[in-house]
Parts: sequence; C-alpha cells; structure tokens
Amino acid sequence: MMGDAAAEPSGAPPAGAAPLSDAPKDPKLIIEIGWTDAEQVAELLARGRHVVVVEGDPALVEAARARFRVALAGGRLRLIEGAVAGVAAGHDKVAYRCRGGDRMVTVSLLSVSDVLERFGVPARLAIRDCDAAAVGVAALARFRERPDRVSVAVALGAEVVAAIDGLAGLGYRRFRLAADRQPWSRWRSGTALRRRLGLGLVARFVVGRRPTVGRLEAALNSP
Repeated sequence: MMGDAAAEPSGAPPAGAAPLSDAPKDPKLIIEIGWTDAEQVAELLARGRHVVVVEGDPALVEAARARFRVALAGGRLRLIEGAVAGVAAGHDKVAYRCRGGDRMVTVSLLSVSDVLERFGVPARLAIRDCDAAAVGVAALARFRERPDRVSVAVALGAEVVAAIDGLAGLGYRRFRLAADRQPWSRWRSGTALRRRLGLGLVARFVVGRRPTVGRLEAALNSP
C-alpha cells in the first residue's frame, strides 16, 4: 500500500477530452443538491453567502419559499425544483421519491453541469442524494475551476472508497467522513482514509447489520 506522501492524480483532463468549461468560481456561492437543514441555510445567508438549492420534493420547496421570502426576493437564495443527474441527463422529466419515501412525484431532470454553468462554480458543493453523488462528482471534471469543498452522501461501504478515488482524481487532497449524528473523522489524505476504512473506520457508523448513509467531505487544500 502506498504511503501518505505518494503521488495522487492531478485532476487534469485526459488527452482528447472535450474543452473544459470556464464557468467562474464564486467564493460566496454555496450549492446544495437536495434540501439541507433550514437553520443551516439561515446561517449561511446571515454570513453573506449566496445559496442555490436544488430539491425535488414540492412540500420542502414550498416550506422553504414561505420561510425565506426575503432572501428569495433579494436573490441571495435560489430554489430550483427538480432532480439532478450527472453530465447528460438524457430525459426532461424523472420520477422522484420524496423525503420519507411515501410518495413519488414527476420533476424536471437537471445535470450538475447545467447548474454550475448557470450559477457558477461554488466555493462549496453538497450532494445529499446517494443516487446523484457519483454522476455529480464526475460532472466536475468538465470544469476548469473546482469547488474548494465537496460534500457527498455515500452508502457506507464500497461507495466510500469509490468516492474518495473519484474526488482524488479531480485534485482533492484532504478527506473526512461522518454519518448519522456521528462526529466527523479527522481530516486525512485519500490514501490514509482508505487505509483507515480497511481498518474498520466504517464499523462505528453501522447500526445493527444495516450500513447507514454517510457524508464524505473533500477539500482541495488543507482545511
């Protein structure tokens, strides 16, 4: 196994790849794919951040519109009703399972590429849907600028390693993991966190015999 100082992928596009997008990075922009906690949104707005949220659950969208009317009117918060896929959505509409899993709705299908081209590359990108995480990370390869931080939802298991490898390939160097009210692990290199996973780090996030959904956060530079 390689040591922590071993070279990792540079994040450069392969030869013959399509030209990278020059969408600018906005240091005040936060993009959330999937609704986050309302208090967290309020805190981000209070700190002068601009927030874009993509959410497919109509009830959550309406609740957010009611609570954040002023921020929405001022353009500091944007709510996009829809679901996110990766580079090529392939369809205009998709069936979306609402929070709680008790009902399905048909919503517009977007791509992470579309969202970043429209609003700019954020300082922080959070993808809170496990189904969208892998294609969302892959979409970042199309952009010359990258978010300083990326947070993705992952099923704790092989998906964690795949997400680490995908983000390391884009130039991310520091990683940490958390799940279900558990504290974040300490920041580590991708190689070191993969080693810790092999030593049973995920085991403390498992409830009974069912793996839980975790959050993997990656940083371009040392936090």
